[in-house]
Amino acid sequence: MPKSKSRSTLLSRKSMLREEETNEEGMASLSDSEASLAANDSANETANLQTILQELRESCRESGDGFREVKGEIKNVNRRLDEAETRILEAENQQLEEVVMKLSKVQDEFEKLVELEGRSRRDNLRLHGIVEGSEDGSPSISAFIDNLLRDKLDIPKSLDLNIERAHHSLGPRAPPHSIIVKFGTSKVKDEILKRAWQKKGFMVAGRKVIVDHDYAPDVLKRRREYIEVKRVLKEKKIKFQTPFP
Repeated sequence: MPKSKSRSTLLSRKSMLREEETNEEGMASLSDSEASLAANDSANETANLQTILQELRESCRESGDGFREVKGEIKNVNRRLDEAETRILEAENQQLEEVVMKLSKVQDEFEKLVELEGRSRRDNLRLHGIVEGSEDGSPSISAFIDNLLRDKLDIPKSLDLNIERAHHSLGPRAPPHSIIVKFGTSKVKDEILKRAWQKKGFMVAGRKVIVDHDYAPDVLKRRREYIEVKRVLKEKKIKFQTPFP
């Protein structure tokens, strides 16, 4: 009886051991399957990531190519703009130079005309301040001026004033208009002007008469531009001259 029980117990233990081994083998087989599946999943994910990375690289490469093309186009456009700007500036400079040359020529011609007009007036004097009509009773304005200058400037009868003509000036100013007197020679004209300046003018019918050169309009305009300078020089008693142009 005891021997039979021991054998039965032994068989039972062996059976349990076999089951445990079977279970362990099953578990091991299951673990291997899971590991295999996990490895496959990891490989797939890696492949997918590599694919995505490759696509990103290609996309970046394409974008880079596109950027380079755009950059190249912009560079070409800028170059063409620079060339166009250069041509425009050259054309404008050329036109400006031509305009400056033309203006310079016009200015030169104008200066020549002013000089010619000044020469034509070189033998003239202007008398400012004589009331119009004062010459009434004289044979002519020339005769009136001859007698007036001799009387006011103490000119001897022996000196021939040689007045060729005399007339009232025309202009927009209200009367009295100045009287322009043309002498036969500049020598006589200069002598009369010298005497008039020494006396600082003279009085006629209660009005002061000033004798001066017969300046051209443009010369008068230029002289007015430095009137203030002349005033300051006079205040400081600094002598100066303004030769007839």
